[in-house]
Amino acid sequence: MWKLLCIAACLPAFSQDWARERLDKSTRHQEWLYLKHDGRTVDTFIVYPEVSQKTPVILIIHDGQGLTEWAQSLADAVAEAGYIALAPDLLSGMGPKGGGSIDFAPGTVAQGIAKLPPEQIAAYLDAVADYARKIPAANGKVAIAGFGWGASQALRFAASHADLAAVYLFGAQERPPSTPSVFDFPGPADFMRLGDAPNASGPAKKARDDAWEQWKKLLAKL
Repeated sequence: MWKLLCIAACLPAFSQDWARERLDKSTRHQEWLYLKHDGRTVDTFIVYPEVSQKTPVILIIHDGQGLTEWAQSLADAVAEAGYIALAPDLLSGMGPKGGGSIDFAPGTVAQGIAKLPPEQIAAYLDAVADYARKIPAANGKVAIAGFGWGASQALRFAASHADLAAVYLFGAQERPPSTPSVFDFPGPADFMRLGDAPNASGPAKKARDDAWEQWKKLLAKL
C-alpha cells in the first residue's frame, strides 16, 4: 500500500501530534485530491479501505476547527472500518494567500468559518459528492457524516439531496427531522474530537466511544 501525504510544511498550526502519528502509521491508501468546481478548487482527503469488494463512500464534514489532522485521522478510521472516506476542506481558498485550513494562524479558523458563503459550501459538497459517485471502487452508495459545525452543513446538504444513503450527525447544534435515513448522535461539545485523544476521559470519551460503536453498526447496514 502506498499513500500520498501532505508534506511537513503543510501541517496546520493547530497540529495534533497524536492524530498525525495515527495517519503516519496507517497502511491504507491516503491521497489528496484537488476537485475543481466553478473556478474554485476544494482540497479533499481520501482514504481507501483494504477490501476487495466495492464499498459505500462516506463524506466526512469537518467541525469548526477545519480539516485538522484529527478530521483526517477520522477519515482513516472510517476506511479502516471498510468504507471509502472523502473529507473535503470547506475552507479551501479561504485561508491566507488563498490557502485552506492548514494556512490559518492559531485561533483564527473560526473567522474563516464565519465568512464561508452557504452557496460556496453547497458547491464544494456537490463537487465532492459528484466525485464520490464516480469512484471505480465504490458501489454507488454515498452517505454523509457531519461533526459539530459540520453536522449543520451535512443536514443542510441532505435536505436537497434525497439520493444520500444516510446522514450521520455528531454534536449537531440543531435537532434533525425524524426520518429513517438521518441518525443523530448528541453529546458534549466537540465530543468526537475531544473524546478521541489518547488521554481522553469523562463524558466526552464515553459519548465518543458509544457513538463510534453505534455508527459502525449503522455503516454495516448500508
